[in-house]
Amino acid sequence: MTGAFGGSVWKDIAMSSSGTDMMLADYNNGNIWSSSDSGANWTVDTSNGAKNWGTVAMSSDGTKAVAMAIGTNGGVWSGLPHAYSCLLYTSPS
Repeated sequence: MTGAFGGSVWKDIAMSSSGTDMMLADYNNGNIWSSSDSGANWTVDTSNGAKNWGTVAMSSDGTKAVAMAIGTNGGVWSGLPHAYSCLLYTSPS
């Protein structure tokens, strides 16, 4: 990919069964990208700050999504496909 995606290192992609909703995990630039129109347009989510995103997953109907960051700023975020800042899961102490 080129343009707005330049310099990205893609770690994972998730897509609803219809192909309408999509997510990309960008390890290099630390962003989650999402599309709600089968990839015609993309929106970057920087609300969680730069993370080393390792994987993303989405429910088959596209209504739920999770993203996992690895490394010292890691964690698992869950929310709607286009609102990943909803919840950070942390391990119990």
